[in-house]
Order: sequence, then structure tokens, then C-alpha cells
Amino acid sequence: MKKSVFCLLIIFSIMGCCRDQIVSIYKIPVDQQYLIPFEQDAGLTYISQQNIAFSANAKQKKIQILEERSGPDSCNLWTFEVLKSSIFINIFELKFEFILSRGFNDDELILSMKRLFKSGSHQDYRIVNANGQNHFSEDLFTEIEINGFTFNNVLIFKTSLLSEINQVIYSAENGIEYIDFDDGRYLKLNR
Repeated sequence: MKKSVFCLLIIFSIMGCCRDQIVSIYKIPVDQQYLIPFEQDAGLTYISQQNIAFSANAKQKKIQILEERSGPDSCNLWTFEVLKSSIFINIFELKFEFILSRGFNDDELILSMKRLFKSGSHQDYRIVNANGQNHFSEDLFTEIEINGFTFNNVLIFKTSLLSEINQVIYSAENGIEYIDFDDGRYLKLNR
């Protein structure tokens, strides 16, 4: 009896297995990969409102492939290219990750930013004027003047959560250009 139950379990487990089948592949268009900077690791410097310099490290952008199933028992896979880079401002222990990915629609690009914490948690930042979404479009690039500095062709990221940071000014060329803290402090990329 035990042997027959064991044999039935093996047969059903073999019959229940299927081969993974890729349904769709969502790639980031090559002409949009410029949105994430840093072709190689780089050292950066940020200047505070007191004109003190702070070092930072930028990581080379890399493409990762993510897979998603339609359900736990499904053999259908969707693969997504995700382009990532990050900046770590050493003394402040501020780490931001930039992520560019494709949505399910062919023309949908999603650009997001996360502030990463030592604990492993993160805080999401969204593009201002994106109607609560991080769907990217060229018309989201803007100009802003803050604390006497003017930034052109930038995206403004904010978080909806309680944070010591009001906004992050981001450019596709340099990553984080400016961090505006809620207490009047700031860090500006020294170029």
C-alpha cells in the first residue's frame, strides 16, 4: 500500500510539472537607457550649504532580468529588463537607487528612485507631476530654481512619506544634482 501511494505521488508530481514558457519579454529601448547615468563606477563630490565637501560613490548602471509568473502554479513567464544604478553619499549614509523598467504597455517606461536604509527597508520617491505614477515621459523634464541655484532639464522626485528630505533634483546626465532637506540644509553636486 505504501509503495502504491508513493508511486502515485511521483506520477502526479511528474504530471503536474510543466516547462517554463516565456510569454513576453519587456526590454528597455536602447534610446531610453540614457535616463540612468554612470557607464562606470565614479567618485562624486557634494557641497553643503556651509560649503563643506562630502564624497559620494556612484555605481555603474547594470541591466537585470526579472521574471514574473501569472500564478504560483503557472508555467507562463514574463521577463522584464530593469536598469539600475545608485549613489551613496558616505558621511550622511544616504543611498539612493535609480531604477528604469518597462511596463506591460509597449510605450510605458517607469523611472523610480528609492532611498535605501541600513535596515534593509526603503522609501519610494516619485516624479513630481506624474499623477501618482512613475511613468516617464519627456515632458516631465523641467527647470527649477532653489536656494539661488538653477537646474535645467531635471526631474523632481518627492516622497509621500514622512522624511527629512523635501525633494531630490535628478538629471539623466549626473543622477542626483541636489538634495533639499526640510530643515534648510542641502547637498549640491559639485561639477
